[in-house]
Amino acid sequence: MTDVTIDGFDYRAVPGDGGVELNVAVGGSGPAAVLLHGFPQTHLM
Repeated sequence: MTDVTIDGFDYRAVPGDGGVELNVAVGGSGPAAVLLHGFPQTHLM
């Protein structure tokens, strides 16, 4: 995972199928929203 973080977010790796690991940033409250960044940007863009 990246060394750069955003205050208020918890960063973790979530295990997926076939040994794939998803790096996620979790924060806020209320209903869940999934935001996907485009290549080659990161979640910081």
